Amino acid sequence: MLFLIVNKFKVNFQMLKIQSKIVLFSLLFLLSNFYSYAQNLVLNPSFETFSPCPVGPSELINASNWRDPFVNIVGDTCSTSDLYNACSPLGAMGVGVPNSIMGSQPARTGVGYAGIIIYEGISLMPGDCGSLGGSGWREYLEGELTSPMTAGQQYCVSFWVSLADAVKWGSSSFGVHLSNSPIAVHCGTVGSNSDLGSYGVTPQLVYSGPPILNTTAWTKLEWTYTATGGESYITIGNFSGNSSTNFTCSDANAMNPYAYYFIEDVSVEPNACTVVNLEVCKESNGDLTVSGGTGPYTWDNWATTTITPANQTDCTTCGGTWNPGFPPIVPPSCSVSSCSTPGYVNFATGTTVTPPGGATQIQVTDGGGNVLEITNLSTLPNCSASCDATITAAGPFCINAAAVNLTAAETGGTWSGPGITNASNGTFNPATAGVGSHTITYTLGCGDVDTETIVVNALDNAGFSYSSGSYCLTDPNPTPSITGTVGGTFTINNSGVINASTGVINLSGSGLGSYIVTYTTSGTCPDTNTFNITITNTTDATITQAGPFCQNASAVNLTAVSPGGTWSGTGITDGTTGTFNPTTAGVGSHVITYTISGSCGSVDTMTIVVNATDNPAFSYASTSFCLTDANPTPIITGLAGGIFTINNGGVINASTGLINITSSGTGSFTVTYTTNGSCPNAQTFNITINNCTNPLPVANFAASQTNICEGACISFTDMSASSAVGGITSWAWTFTGATPSSSNNQNPINVCYSTAGTYQVILTVTDANGSDDETKVGYITVSSCTPPTAGFVIEDSTICAGECVVFGNTSVGATSWQWTFENGTPLSSTNQNPGSVCFNVAGTQEVKLVVSNSYGVDSISNTITVLEPQQVVLGNDTSIQWGQSVSLTATGVINGVYTWSPDIDLTCTTCPNPISTPEETITYTVITSDSNGCVSSDNITLFVKYENVIFVPNIFSPNGDGANDILFVRGKGVAELKFFIYDRWGEKVFETTRLDVGWDGTFRGKDMNKAVFVYYLEATFIDGSEVTQKGDITLIK
Repeated sequence: MLFLIVNKFKVNFQMLKIQSKIVLFSLLFLLSNFYSYAQNLVLNPSFETFSPCPVGPSELINASNWRDPFVNIVGDTCSTSDLYNACSPLGAMGVGVPNSIMGSQPARTGVGYAGIIIYEGISLMPGDCGSLGGSGWREYLEGELTSPMTAGQQYCVSFWVSLADAVKWGSSSFGVHLSNSPIAVHCGTVGSNSDLGSYGVTPQLVYSGPPILNTTAWTKLEWTYTATGGESYITIGNFSGNSSTNFTCSDANAMNPYAYYFIEDVSVEPNACTVVNLEVCKESNGDLTVSGGTGPYTWDNWATTTITPANQTDCTTCGGTWNPGFPPIVPPSCSVSSCSTPGYVNFATGTTVTPPGGATQIQVTDGGGNVLEITNLSTLPNCSASCDATITAAGPFCINAAAVNLTAAETGGTWSGPGITNASNGTFNPATAGVGSHTITYTLGCGDVDTETIVVNALDNAGFSYSSGSYCLTDPNPTPSITGTVGGTFTINNSGVINASTGVINLSGSGLGSYIVTYTTSGTCPDTNTFNITITNTTDATITQAGPFCQNASAVNLTAVSPGGTWSGTGITDGTTGTFNPTTAGVGSHVITYTISGSCGSVDTMTIVVNATDNPAFSYASTSFCLTDANPTPIITGLAGGIFTINNGGVINASTGLINITSSGTGSFTVTYTTNGSCPNAQTFNITINNCTNPLPVANFAASQTNICEGACISFTDMSASSAVGGITSWAWTFTGATPSSSNNQNPINVCYSTAGTYQVILTVTDANGSDDETKVGYITVSSCTPPTAGFVIEDSTICAGECVVFGNTSVGATSWQWTFENGTPLSSTNQNPGSVCFNVAGTQEVKLVVSNSYGVDSISNTITVLEPQQVVLGNDTSIQWGQSVSLTATGVINGVYTWSPDIDLTCTTCPNPISTPEETITYTVITSDSNGCVSSDNITLFVKYENVIFVPNIFSPNGDGANDILFVRGKGVAELKFFIYDRWGEKVFETTRLDVGWDGTFRGKDMNKAVFVYYLEATFIDGSEVTQKGDITLIK
């Protein structure tokens, strides 16, 4: 019966509000969508099909294809969703439309809708929005789809909601669950808790906006959903527990302690949700015209209206006190009979309307619920009849040209494209755009669009170089290599002489000095480049021939044509003076090198031969002979053909060396043999001729020292023995290599040796019986005992940082070597020749060599100049659009030689600024060699972006006036296109697969009337991405 109190209508049956409602726009953060031809998969989406007509609450089951997801048993009331319809016999006292026991709410479409509780709280009294906790009560709507969803397919899922009038709270806890089979939870198992989330039901779609508190308008909730496949049922409601349900106060005085919402127009449509944009312009007579979206269009004006409170909401709005009464016996009432309040008031319906006089704020709503609010009518664009966006041609420009403002047939549009730095003024900056062809787009608010291609040319490539940065005065005149644009002009400073056309430098005419050569191109975008050269004197390192030398020859100083160089090689004891010592070099052929450093330096080598001295070796069979012995003949083991001599009156054959013993008589004799070869030498042999009748003396001696230094003096002691009466009567000493070289003293002193070597000593003693001798070969060892002399040569005294150089040792007399290399690698070495040493730090670096032997230490220092390479710089990595060219500019190196790699998509690979037009992202490396020969490198990455743009104007006027007569699809980076246009009956009136083929507004040869058409577009971009679009096109005349 009418006064039955069910769960959701616990104590308060409110009077119904009879006023009509305005359908407001969707929440800003949700997308709205309307397609006149889209397929809604939801069966009975607006709850218009039912049997029988609902009389009271909890009759959702009467709606075809809709149910409660709970299995009810008689007496169970765990979920009681409601169905409202204008056919309800109790009308405002039941579940009628627009007026019902839950307030006043016109249907959005048709004459029916559903209603559910989202949240029920426990409240103690009116006027208080506090909740002592949730009761756990929920209601849901479970509907069916016409066919299962396809896995991977996107769908637009939406429905419309409005908060009931007489409820205490509003909420944002809306969710949607899509399932392959119906949800079935037995009421007997849940008690009073009907929260599906507690039973493992999780919604795929959840509303994340603020609580919906609008009781006079429908609000659209919308999501894009990607199906997993097989989904055939949709369930709507709150799936959150009490603690996570979001609710807020709507009407503190309401008696119904829950958030209750009307639900209308449930939709599941293939494809993602799409935003619809509305645009309004002002006609010349002041009328307003809307485009975009789908009609009918409803226009509202912000004005003050009079309200006669018929419900608690209106009463509260007017500032009155609401008396709920006890319907139907005591009707509800308000302490205020009426009031004025601002709000939107409908004033017209249609595409073009006349705004009310004095209107300042207007909103227009299309048939899909999309709203455009206009807060300042004076800012609306004019609905220009001509609408001509034709761009005035501009360019081509050089890349270093100043920025310009582009112009078009009509002002007020928006400019876009590469190089546009001010979208309002159309400022185009060639440097910002970069080298290449750039498409500039100009868009007017009336819908006309034009594009213009502007070409930006690179500066001429002024790249050139000479084979070297330094020339000698006698070198051939150098000719440059032009790697850039030919046909330019060469100039040179400092009164140098150059051919302006060819760039050939007259070295002798220019003279010694430093010069800068400048090359200026003569193309459409001229540029300049410079190259530094130095002209210096020539040197001649030719060595004056010397030698051959005998091994015992004195040291000599070698000479060459040009002085100032450095000598090196075996036997060189002074690298500056070129002193060559044959004894130091040793027997053999020795290569001597003379090096003059510098850019005009030179090098020469010469082979010096050192010959060994003749071998004068000879001997007799004995050193002692008797007067009665046969005359002895020597054995020559060295070079034959020399001359023999004998001292002390002895008699000898000069050619054969035969000694005449009898004629010579007793005594001690020295025989000398001298060779007569290319390097003569002499050797001696001591003999004694004795009487041999009585015993001979025995010669013997000792030296005070046997190992001495050059210049040292020693003494000798006679230790000979004699049995003759009177003893030994004479002594004959021979000191080879000493001063004196002989002595007749018994114990000679101050015998001095000046030259290093090993020397023999001979003593011959004589008594009354005869003579005897003692020869000690190699008895005295004389060492030079001189400290070493340090010296070294440098392969190249000027290098680049990071390079290595070889050092050569020229020290004399050293037995150990200690090298130190300032900032070198290695920092030190103990090798006689350290080999290659590398230097990474620029500057003047000291190299020091310390040598030593047993007799002293010596050191020498020199420097090496390490040049800092000029570092080539390419700048930061750059992002460009596909098809765009960019000039790569290598800076930081003057007069460099350039090599680029890889050589893909480059205009040149040996110039400083090639142009690249890459097809894909690429990294280039440039290696440069500066005028000093120093090498550096840098790299740059060009990130190629694909600009994916597709745009369809929403209005055009094929009236033959030459402006906006053809509708084109506008886009960038489009590889494939499918574009279809349909009339309102769904018939295809135009299609194209090309951007340059547009629709002229005809079908089958006849002009179409003014109307709104629907288009569908599929496009594939160059990068492989795809897009689909749907929308409306308005054809006007």
